[in-house]
Amino acid sequence: LALTKHVREMKALLRNGCENLFIDGATGCGKSRLVPDMLAGFSFTKVCVFTMSSVDVKSMQQNTKCASRFCMGGKRYGGASHANAEVVICTAGLGLGWYASKWLSAFDDYDVFFLDEIHATEENLEYALLFEAILRIKLLRRVILVVASANFSVAMVAALNKIGGQWIVCPERPFDVEEYSMAIPSLENGISATKYSALARHKSGNTVFIFLPGKAEIASLSETLIKTGLSNKEVLPFHRDLE
Repeated sequence: LALTKHVREMKALLRNGCENLFIDGATGCGKSRLVPDMLAGFSFTKVCVFTMSSVDVKSMQQNTKCASRFCMGGKRYGGASHANAEVVICTAGLGLGWYASKWLSAFDDYDVFFLDEIHATEENLEYALLFEAILRIKLLRRVILVVASANFSVAMVAALNKIGGQWIVCPERPFDVEEYSMAIPSLENGISATKYSALARHKSGNTVFIFLPGKAEIASLSETLIKTGLSNKEVLPFHRDLE
């Protein structure tokens, strides 16, 4: 994992008193696999990890080597596994539920917070409110805040720089990525351009991963691609409601 070569640097920063660590890491570099375990070594109580998707919650827990547990479904809080865990992993929605029910005291057990996919706070109100709650906690006591993303916007970088902290940049990916850029007048033209680009790459024997702004666009493009002759097995729509 590409982020492995930065672990020693991150540990040194935290050991020397860094309280805010911002990780700008490419997709697949190892943010969610390496960071929770690393942070366990800098917590006197527990590490709380937030991410957007329940799929990511399970995946992060499976890849964590230290004592950890995930909170979701019927296992939302408490119990022996929570008491023994060094790292607790949950969705942003659940974290906000804790905040709504117990205010800041919901996070008294934690002194290190890791917010993965922090860019989502710009579009997801639940995650934004949760991030604000962690910042409020930092005004009351010493905690370590670590955020990570592969998609930092200019506005997000400026906001984090205003908070103050250290940046770790890891642009390396575990796979080759080809970038194509095109200028389009509207979203509708973008969907059409995406369709033709995806078909061209598919015919060349490539697997194509397409990111779209919402469920409706995903359904529309999936239907369009199937109408061109691709089978249901070749077109896989995926969004939160399908988890």
